[in-house]
Amino acid sequence: MTATVICDTPADIMMLTHRVRARDLFVTGPGIPLGDGVYRVPLRFPYEHPFYAPASAPAAGLDPLLLIEAMRQASIMVSHTGLGVPPDHHFMLTEMAFACRPRAARTDGRPVDMELDIEVREIRRRAGRPTAMRCAWTLRRGAEIAARARASTRYCAPVIYERLRGGRPPLARVPRRYPLLPAESVGRTAQRDVLLAADGGQASWLLSVDTGHPTLFQHANDHVPGMVLLEAARQAATVAVPGPFAMTAGHIFFRNYAELDEPCVITARARPGGVGPGGTRVGVEAWQDGRQVFSSLLVAAGAHGTPGVAPVSSGVAREVCPVAAPPV
Repeated sequence: MTATVICDTPADIMMLTHRVRARDLFVTGPGIPLGDGVYRVPLRFPYEHPFYAPASAPAAGLDPLLLIEAMRQASIMVSHTGLGVPPDHHFMLTEMAFACRPRAARTDGRPVDMELDIEVREIRRRAGRPTAMRCAWTLRRGAEIAARARASTRYCAPVIYERLRGGRPPLARVPRRYPLLPAESVGRTAQRDVLLAADGGQASWLLSVDTGHPTLFQHANDHVPGMVLLEAARQAATVAVPGPFAMTAGHIFFRNYAELDEPCVITARARPGGVGPGGTRVGVEAWQDGRQVFSSLLVAAGAHGTPGVAPVSSGVAREVCPVAAPPV
């Protein structure tokens, strides 16, 4: 039996989404159970944000990374309120596939309200408490679907997490910093948002993170968070291909922790075909001390293409991600 987690106030929502800045919170209310493992969560997106507005974003549309972050926040909250995951547990994202429709995410110069349906498909438990979950996300703006995604997550109690991570406190890990690439080369407008540095290779870069970044690092971490790695992958894809790379879909496997204090090399190369006229697919990987940190396939629709809203298929993802994903 799991304890009930209360979510009645904005402060509760902030805590249960693991956010500390109101500007970076996109969930506006508790998840409503609809039955059969489905929860509906209200979201509000700002028409402008200091980080979620890359130069490569589709014109007049919300940044796809913003949509993914909002869906992730809602899933964390529902894990606490609907599944009974204790608030002090750690969340470990192991896989995510997503597809966004930029036209449905247009802002028109004002905030955008949407609803997210979270379908919990599998829950694993130990001693009555959830240890892992697979879910599907459907993001709607009125009757129009703006994004679909699926994700796999593990939950870990603090004592187990400390044992898993060797008991090393977050502040003991000083991040590796390197001279950054120019912001415009990675699809950003602010130099502070750049995550890549040159390593001398033609299609490889060093990960360089700023743990003081107000959006990417909301609290002390002993590793690089998954959303930071996804943004680093998008930046690598942007550098790897000619012209702008407006990501609309992708599939990423997180295989090992990205340590803050060890060099992490990110590689990217274009993949042929399959996304319509002018579309681009890029395989991006990260390696650290001989371990693969993540592998991914990112997709950008062509200027005249119409991206779908079904996640990238597992078969396509395995083309770039041949190693089996960590079990949940």
